[in-house]
Amino acid sequence: MSRHIKGWVAREWKALTNDIQPLVGREHKHKPGATDMATATATTRGFAVKCIHCAEESTVRLDVHDVHTFHCGSCDNEFTADDVRAEMARWTKLLAWLDSAPAIDE
Repeated sequence: MSRHIKGWVAREWKALTNDIQPLVGREHKHKPGATDMATATATTRGFAVKCIHCAEESTVRLDVHDVHTFHCGSCDNEFTADDVRAEMARWTKLLAWLDSAPAIDE
């Protein structure tokens, strides 16, 4: 497979999964408020994942009372871990096919 196609697939895969990197330890600045100090920082905890319906990043929430259903605050869709697994399986099949495809001469 050509490097061009492999690079494209890698970029698309990264965009889809956003590497599912935890946000733990990243700092962001809060705007000063009535009870905040001007230099206050906080740590965000979570995962930077995209909604499987609208692809908005960091809008997916998991209810602690129903840990089987995800909810997207952007498109208001709900989906399950099995839905995510099915989407990943479709991409995995495509990537396996691309790995087995003959190289294209550039």
